[in-house]
Amino acid sequence: MRGLLHNLKSHFNNSNLECKILVVSMFSGMAICFTSAIVNYFLAMGIWASIVPFIMSIFYVFFIYDVVVRNNFKLAAYGSLAMITVFVFPSLWLTGAGLKGSIPYFYIYMIFLSAVVLNKHPFKRMIAFQIVTLLGLIYIDVNQPELIRPYDSHMAQIFDMSYSLIVIIALVFFLIRYIMMKYNQTIDELRNTKAELEKANEILHHSSITDPLTDLYNRRYIKEKLENISSYDCGSSSSVIMIDIDYFKSINDNFGHDVGDCVLKNIGELFKDNLPSNSHVSRIGGEEFLIVLENASQDKAFEIGENLRQLVENNTWDKHDLEVTISAGVYSFDSSISVENIFKRADDALYMSKNGGRNRVRCFDSR
Repeated sequence: MRGLLHNLKSHFNNSNLECKILVVSMFSGMAICFTSAIVNYFLAMGIWASIVPFIMSIFYVFFIYDVVVRNNFKLAAYGSLAMITVFVFPSLWLTGAGLKGSIPYFYIYMIFLSAVVLNKHPFKRMIAFQIVTLLGLIYIDVNQPELIRPYDSHMAQIFDMSYSLIVIIALVFFLIRYIMMKYNQTIDELRNTKAELEKANEILHHSSITDPLTDLYNRRYIKEKLENISSYDCGSSSSVIMIDIDYFKSINDNFGHDVGDCVLKNIGELFKDNLPSNSHVSRIGGEEFLIVLENASQDKAFEIGENLRQLVENNTWDKHDLEVTISAGVYSFDSSISVENIFKRADDALYMSKNGGRNRVRCFDSR
């Protein structure tokens, strides 16, 4: 029995809002019907007055099992609402003073409950069925009042009406409060999910534009940056510095690839720490780097390149016999030059630097 209750609770907690509201309403209906059957029996109100609510309580048990365990929401929703409409409210209407009683208030609550429970399912026929039943009961109330059992006294009417209003207000209040609580909880979850997605997108975007080893921009990003810079004429030229680590293969061969990776990362950090704010540094190949300097003349770019060359040459490495130098090529361009030509001419300047003995900086010479 404990296992069954635990299973029901687990299914209930994992169900959606509409399902939870339906199950709670069916538990309430089951309790009311079962209690009515017992009370009617002890009040000797007739065999049918006990059998009908008892059978309805059995139906509620079936509906609860169907929706919680078998996940059959539709049958439970339509079946329980139809049973209330056809049996529960008409019997209470006829035995509870009709329009002068409290049942019309509960009818309003049932319409409200139907709108909540059936919000994702076809509801027009059910609402129409409920309204037609209500009109039929009103017709009986007006044209055949002898079928309606009145209150025993005026005090009984006041008590019933007051009690019913309190119950309806409480039911509506707690139902709306529960819906809003779940709504706000969902909104908070969506906000958290949105924040997580934005953070994940930032990480993905960062990964898509950076080199994983040095955390510098990658070749794809720097080409897009060059295209953006060269697409507008700002009235002044910009420059690039293409850099290659001298004899990098020998570093890998003599000291190992771990040391080679360390050299790449350290040089990347050295570049980032010693470049002006208008620069963009990237790793475009194995040991090749490209620095884009916005609104920088060739002379200024040469000065920056020479400073970087000296910093690398004078840098102290963990390996005492490790010496690292770089060669650099500088090219200044304007908006009339394509990105392909910018890369080619910077590479030509780098080749001039290497051909001149390495560990030096050269500017592109068109002659």
